[in-house]
Amino acid sequence: MPHITLKPLDREETRQAIMAMRPEIGSAAHSELISMVEEVTGGVPLFIEEICQWIAENAASITDRLAPAGSSSRISVFEGILQARLEALGPAKDVARAAAVAGNRFNLELLQKLSPEYSDETIGNALDTLIEAGFLIRVRPSGEPDYGFRHALIRETIYNALLRRRRQALHQSLFSAVGRDRNLAPWLGTAELAEHAERAGLIEEAIDQFVIAGTESSSRSAMAEARQILEHALGLCERVAATDTRDALRLSAMVVLGPILTAVEGPNSAPARKLYEDGVVIARRRPVAERAKWFPIYWGWWFTDTVMDGERAEVVLSDLRDVEDAEVQLQARHCVWAIDFNLGRHDRCIAAVDVGLSLYEHGQGKANAALFGGHDARVCGLAHRALSLWFVGKPASAIHSMSEARSWAQQTGHAGSIAHAYLNEAMLHCYRRDFSALRSVIADLRHLTERHHMPALVAAAQIFEGWCDGNAGQVESGREKMRQGLGLHGELQTPEDEPVYCGMLAELLTRTAEVDEALALLGSAAAQAEAGGSRFWLAELYRRRAELLLLQGDAEADVIAALEKSIAIAAEQSAVPFLVSAYETLQSSGLSPELSSRYRDRVERAKSALEPGAALIVNPEPAVRH
Repeated sequence: MPHITLKPLDREETRQAIMAMRPEIGSAAHSELISMVEEVTGGVPLFIEEICQWIAENAASITDRLAPAGSSSRISVFEGILQARLEALGPAKDVARAAAVAGNRFNLELLQKLSPEYSDETIGNALDTLIEAGFLIRVRPSGEPDYGFRHALIRETIYNALLRRRRQALHQSLFSAVGRDRNLAPWLGTAELAEHAERAGLIEEAIDQFVIAGTESSSRSAMAEARQILEHALGLCERVAATDTRDALRLSAMVVLGPILTAVEGPNSAPARKLYEDGVVIARRRPVAERAKWFPIYWGWWFTDTVMDGERAEVVLSDLRDVEDAEVQLQARHCVWAIDFNLGRHDRCIAAVDVGLSLYEHGQGKANAALFGGHDARVCGLAHRALSLWFVGKPASAIHSMSEARSWAQQTGHAGSIAHAYLNEAMLHCYRRDFSALRSVIADLRHLTERHHMPALVAAAQIFEGWCDGNAGQVESGREKMRQGLGLHGELQTPEDEPVYCGMLAELLTRTAEVDEALALLGSAAAQAEAGGSRFWLAELYRRRAELLLLQGDAEADVIAALEKSIAIAAEQSAVPFLVSAYETLQSSGLSPELSSRYRDRVERAKSALEPGAALIVNPEPAVRH
């Protein structure tokens, strides 16, 4: 919301304001008094109003009492005047102080809990007095009224004048009363209630409430708000003296904050990785009986790993092997199907998803969309199954499963889950080279980032858009857009999709005759995929490398070696599109009849088993001219 700076009133405007409020002191006969009011208030209308009211109530010695004030003490003069006016109101002053602790809104019932020493009648009369004196207003005039301060500065001044011990006691009374009965102050959200606990010095209770508030914000996709609340909760944990209690409270905040960081900043971001690394250290020193409770920490630690080789997943599964909990076992398979996909074990990925989705109905999957990787497990399972179905030659089934992932993500209403569905849908359109459908999802990604701060989505959208542009004739600008997007992606996301992106960029580099750079990029991408466990795109990287070696007229042995590696990996992974495309590249090259003969039957069987109803590739890549 924009802030508008209002200029203070000048001398003439100050005189007019005084005349409007108190004509008896605004005349020329009181010019010295007007000067003093202007000096003391600095032209601030609220200060002018309060001083005029005070002057009317304290006619004697006004000039002497105002004379010492200068611009540096305007606030203190205002505070003094306000307190002097309050002191004259008897019990109403105590009610005003309780109201200042209650906040911007309160009612008679709440004030009764904060001021039990006064009768209901006394508090009601005090409210009438404070309204008449100009301190309070009725917020809701009909029915049982709610009240508020006429100006935030009045409330702040009264609040700041309270002794610290008295403030804490009032905050504690409010937190206790409203905590037992939220209907006492239904306008108070969980975060506001947590603030009262913090101000009362109830740090552990405040952390608990801030974690609940962060969970509520995350569930309605208010990511920035949730992050701020939960980071504050983690900061408060440092004020908890007992190590055991502090650890449990930190973990409770980390469970909710981690997925927000992975969704907003990206799983490869420094904040996300550090949070989960710290969290696992704490979780592993907790009692074994608690491990199911802290499973989201283990899961996030696996999810943010930059090496997708399954090592961390094995630790997760080992630590939680004996936990009999449908949700834990579902989320364990959530790890498994992602690992199987990255390693190119597509049949196993599909099987793990099928088992996991059956567990989803019995566990807490629907309620835990925000806890595991910042996305819903069913969305992830349906999306990964779609991608693996494409690899095994079932494009129509892949499209259907991805449509289910998108539909379920939208039903959750959870931004992280919707983002996850969009990213995977974009990847499927990329696999199929369906540029029209891909541009539609890019628009969805950009629209989502307009509503939620998600830098990782911006990077992905830029990469996809650059590739589409390059395939629409804007090769140079598309290439540069991809380079920029990849630079940002490397800072935010884990590397499992980088082999795909590198292959896409190599395609554009080939068209701009930057073949050496394309070969270097393919080599580094293949090495990284081998080392990091993201092997699902390896066959395509080696096929594209073979084509570029042919283009450059390199040794036939190098070309054949690259093609053999591509075909062998595709066959091992049952990656039908890559098996067919690598074999066709081999055939068109006229090289190694022996290798061609060895795989001929395998390729023919793969082609004959292709699922009808949709094309594997919508827009085949133009042949590279050798």
